[in-house]
Amino acid sequence: MGEPPVFDEQWVQAARYTETDRRPRRRPAGPQPWRAWTPPPPPRPRRMPAAIVIVAVLALVVLASFTLHKSRSTPQQAQPAQAQPTQAQPAQAAPSSAPPPAVPTAPAGQTLSWKSATEMPDGPDPNDPRVFAELKVGTCIAQAANLRTAAVVPCSGPHTDEVDLVRDLTAEFPTTPDNRQIDRLNTTLCPGAVRDWTGGRDGRYSSGYLWQFQNGVPGQAVRGFVCTAQLSGHGPFTGTLHHAAA
Repeated sequence: MGEPPVFDEQWVQAARYTETDRRPRRRPAGPQPWRAWTPPPPPRPRRMPAAIVIVAVLALVVLASFTLHKSRSTPQQAQPAQAQPTQAQPAQAAPSSAPPPAVPTAPAGQTLSWKSATEMPDGPDPNDPRVFAELKVGTCIAQAANLRTAAVVPCSGPHTDEVDLVRDLTAEFPTTPDNRQIDRLNTTLCPGAVRDWTGGRDGRYSSGYLWQFQNGVPGQAVRGFVCTAQLSGHGPFTGTLHHAAA
């Protein structure tokens, strides 16, 4: 017999595959996943450095202080005041500073045919058509200062007006005349009538008028216009203005 073969350990180590590699591997018991994957943990939040936080807080404090100071130092625009409804107060008449109308006086050396009076007598109302129909040239009338009341009075006592012209309006106006037509009658008739009554043009005397116009049968209804002579201040007097300026 020949000699046993020599076992070359270096050759065995240099082999590409070994017997161990060729042995079948045991599979683990039970099903196993192909791959086991665990998600990575979430990233940790970054913390803001303490220095940045402090700077931000200080900046907010400074900004708030500046805004407050500016609002206090800036003048606010005044809002227009809303008018409050007020109850209207009745107007009170202020005392008049104007002097009362001057009483006409006679020039030196001339005697007047009349004299100023203070009292006003009472009598029939010339606004009554029956009384108005009885008016004639020379009739005397006492009219109140407010021009609301009047009375036919004797010429021997105080009065304010003396009738110097009477005119019938029946033929001239078929219907009631308006204020414009009455003013035209006054302007046309009364200034001349007072001059004829007083005897001349004199600023101490002026004219007035009354009128009535009834609806009714012509000739029976009272329809007339009357001019009067009076003092320029329309004050009461005694005596007469007839030929007072002559």
